[in-house]
Amino acid sequence: MTRIASSMINASALADLARAQRDLFDTQRQTASQKVADDLKGYGQNARSVVSLERMRAQSEAYKSAASELSTRLDLQDTHLSRASDVVGSLREKLTSALAMNDLSSVASEISTAYSDIKSGFNATLNGKYLFGGTASDSAPIVAGTISDLAANPVADAVNADGETVKVRISENRLVEAAPLARTEAQEILSVLRDLQIFEEGANGPFTENPTQVQKTAIQDALAALKPAHEGLIDLQARNGQVLNQTDDMIERHTQEGDLLSSLTADITDVDMAEVAVKLNQAQLQFQATASVFRTIQSLSLVDFLR
Repeated sequence: MTRIASSMINASALADLARAQRDLFDTQRQTASQKVADDLKGYGQNARSVVSLERMRAQSEAYKSAASELSTRLDLQDTHLSRASDVVGSLREKLTSALAMNDLSSVASEISTAYSDIKSGFNATLNGKYLFGGTASDSAPIVAGTISDLAANPVADAVNADGETVKVRISENRLVEAAPLARTEAQEILSVLRDLQIFEEGANGPFTENPTQVQKTAIQDALAALKPAHEGLIDLQARNGQVLNQTDDMIERHTQEGDLLSSLTADITDVDMAEVAVKLNQAQLQFQATASVFRTIQSLSLVDFLR
């Protein structure tokens, strides 16, 4: 006859109680975290998929962050390039009007103001960094203080020659230029303004309300040179806008990609809350029942059966 000791019954009941307690704890943890497991080990064979999806999502988020920062920069650059284009367009109109009115006395003031505005635009900053300075973003791209300083030296000395074009990777296969360089893109308009200021300060200047034929010819030459300079700035703004549109499209693509990857990850890591609610209720009932049985067994002895 097999002898059943009370200690064996107690051990079995204790094991059942521990199992019920563990199941209840796991279900409570899933309810609180809404995750299947606390670490990768808990996902078993799906752990590698979780790691891969998270790595892809992190990379997509990094590209999205870079693209978002670039979008802010490009938007600000558009404002300054638009302003520079407007300044040159306005200067053309004013010089044309002055020539038609046969009064060039305002030329000196107009070109000085235009230079200040052009310099301000190409020396614009974002977070303390010069937008159009390239990799030399700590130094102002246009360094000539006034239009007289511009006229006193070669154009090459009026701009910072350091720095290369900054490029930003906004996707694995897309590398775009963040901004044009002032030293190349502003050179044409700076040359026109410099020539006018040299004339203003030279033997045939200053421009007056009763201009000479030489002065009129100088303005005509300047107007001829301002046309391609103006068109160049308009084209520059358009190219900046194209990169901005591409960048915004890429931000949207990364957003959609991130949402998809998050959804795929959630399919593995997230619990079904309705299912967990049922499991939690069952685990609580199971634990209560097992605990009740354990307490009953604990209070029993062979004496109870021998009475």
